[in-house]
Amino acid sequence: MIDLQLHSYYSDGSSSPRELVMEAKHLSLTAIALTDHDTVEGIPEFLSAGEEYKLNTIAGVEISTAADLPAGGSLHLLGLFIDHHQAELKAQLDFLQQHRNRRAEKNNRKIKGIRDRNFQR
Repeated sequence: MIDLQLHSYYSDGSSSPRELVMEAKHLSLTAIALTDHDTVEGIPEFLSAGEEYKLNTIAGVEISTAADLPAGGSLHLLGLFIDHHQAELKAQLDFLQQHRNRRAEKNNRKIKGIRDRNFQR
């Protein structure tokens, strides 16, 4: 059995890349891919742990994109067997993360404003 979409604490997971490999080995998986959202920061640790635990590990990423969908929203694309050292990819992922962080800060300000208004009532 394999799992080709795992997230570590480098995006929205709660485990380290190494812990993901250890858990996969414990579950007798034969291959896993680390596909954190818009980052490849965990891949070196992930691949190293894969070698240590003799588990097939695949470098990947989940890229968030804007999409003109009928219901609106975004589209998430999985990239597998990527070159996580590739400078242009890393630059684009950094841009996406900055955008994600700005959007989160904006949402946090909105939530704080709503909370403050509710406490003033």
